[in-house]
Amino acid sequence: MADIRTSTLGSPITFTVVTSTGGSKTAEFGTEFPSGVYTIYSIAGDTDLEIYLGAADGTNVGFSTGGNKAIIASAPFKYVTTANANSFDAIVFELYQVSSEAATLNTKTDAFWAPPTITDITPSSLYNQNATTTVTGTNFATDVSVKFRKSDDQTLVVPKSIVRGSATSIIVTRPDTFSPTDAPYDLIVTNPSTGLFTVSNNSITAGSAPSWTTSATLPGFQKTVAYSQSVVATDADSSPSITYSQISATLPTGITFSNGTFSGTPSVNGGSYSAVIRATDLGGNYVDRTFTLTQDLPDAPIIGTATSTGSTTATVSFTAPTYTGTSTITSYSIVSTPAGGSGTLSQAGSGTINVTGLTNATSYTFKVVATNSAGNSVASSSSNSITTTNPTVSVQYLIIGGGGSGDKQGGGGAGGVLTGTANFTSGSALTCKIGAGGAGGFNTSTKGTDSQFDTLIAYAGGVGSGTASLKNGGSGAGAHNNGTPGTPVSGQGHGGGIGPSYGSNGGGGGAGAAGSSNNGGVGVYSSITGSNILYAGGGGGGQGDQNGGGGPGGGGGGGHGGGWGYSSWPGPTSGSVYGAGGGGQGYAQDSGYVGGNGYQGYIVLKYPDTKTLTSSGMTVTTDAPSGGFKVSKITAGNGTVTIS
Repeated sequence: MADIRTSTLGSPITFTVVTSTGGSKTAEFGTEFPSGVYTIYSIAGDTDLEIYLGAADGTNVGFSTGGNKAIIASAPFKYVTTANANSFDAIVFELYQVSSEAATLNTKTDAFWAPPTITDITPSSLYNQNATTTVTGTNFATDVSVKFRKSDDQTLVVPKSIVRGSATSIIVTRPDTFSPTDAPYDLIVTNPSTGLFTVSNNSITAGSAPSWTTSATLPGFQKTVAYSQSVVATDADSSPSITYSQISATLPTGITFSNGTFSGTPSVNGGSYSAVIRATDLGGNYVDRTFTLTQDLPDAPIIGTATSTGSTTATVSFTAPTYTGTSTITSYSIVSTPAGGSGTLSQAGSGTINVTGLTNATSYTFKVVATNSAGNSVASSSSNSITTTNPTVSVQYLIIGGGGSGDKQGGGGAGGVLTGTANFTSGSALTCKIGAGGAGGFNTSTKGTDSQFDTLIAYAGGVGSGTASLKNGGSGAGAHNNGTPGTPVSGQGHGGGIGPSYGSNGGGGGAGAAGSSNNGGVGVYSSITGSNILYAGGGGGGQGDQNGGGGPGGGGGGGHGGGWGYSSWPGPTSGSVYGAGGGGQGYAQDSGYVGGNGYQGYIVLKYPDTKTLTSSGMTVTTDAPSGGFKVSKITAGNGTVTIS
């Protein structure tokens, strides 16, 4: 395996070991080789060669692994063993120096005649301007220079500053322009006096450019509406701040870019707008992005006229906007003030919206909003103010005024009667009053009072008196044979009668017919309560020798004339049915008899059973609902009634 030869000069000692098949082999020498430092040279350039030296007694006196170029023999050796040897390799050993004469090779850090060395560069990423790195090594001369070399392996970049701390330390500041696209950079350290240098390849990075997080398509704006939208980029280098600048832009009038934000109130729209914005980190690294913004939404519609159409409804007209956004308008909707109203019209052009859900008796203004596929426009300006009406309730009514009293001139007229159906404001307090019947007397009778519901008034009946102003009423009072009977209120009753002869008085007018020479006029029938009842007959007129008859409908009977010797005969009687007139006397010469009293007024209301009647200051009786209606009978009071 081994061909062992020694130098003919004997110094230095050399020998060669030749491998044939490789692997682990051992050469045995006839004589021992001395201890010392031997250089090793593999002719085949074996990089993982292992060599072990053995003494004559079999002990290990040295080894070398990993293809080392030297081996130290601590004692004389007779055996050389190889491991991992290549086939057909020749390994040359040469005694460099005997151990007793060997000198230790020490590291000298200021050998400026030699090339500088680099052992460490910290940090290796210079991502901020004015960032520094410390280069550690040896042999940095006092005039040492440092340069960065771009990744093209040609272009050199001069640092912003170089501070030599010692022969082993340099602090280098990166240049302001240090593009990440040219990284990684080589670091070249040179001692100018000798021209010797060392290179640390691909040792410096320049960080990275910022990365945009804001989408290139910005949220849409709306003309006349304040707009604010920030753009944001992040930096993988953990740069403490990023600055933003506008490179170029075509923006709507009113919007500008500053400090990373688009802001302002645009006064125009139409088409798409754009701006190129640059994000720059502290390392001067930057990235550009083109941002676009449009008004996707329609302009506000043009408000028209608002009109109240009921207690809870209205209409609002509008004109479609000229600019409809980036898609066709699909509908228009209402915004009411106060809130509550709603209405939508599904079409692209101008029109009128029906509004519902309003509150009765409330003032409203309205705005109109246009909608397309992108969303809602700003609201139009406010409309004119409208006030919704109160809801109404249909009510059938019977209203009877107080009956007139009788006196010596004739029978009292019946109270006026009003019947019909009308709409009244639901939920409102309506005036309500029951009229009193007139008080009978001998030339001193007083007139009764009117009955009233809301604005409907049934007047009190006339008084059988000689005073002209008292004779007139809902129905007129009767008169003596040469007198003038009372005049009725049109549509509420009839006039009184005239006595047939001296000493005789006419009957009072009834609600259904005029009074006659002695008898009161007939009343009127009403079935509003469910029963057909005759109301408001006129009072009878008295004669000297007989009583006059009260009119059907509760009119009081007339009395005899007491001044004619008939004082023991019955006198006048009072009315006995709502609104009936009192009986009159005969044309007497004394006050032995007085006229009868008129009967009080009355109100009956019939309304849907979904409604409720409440009152204040009134006496009311309400029947159980029947046939979809309620009937309320009001017999006394002066106050209010509310149907809601």
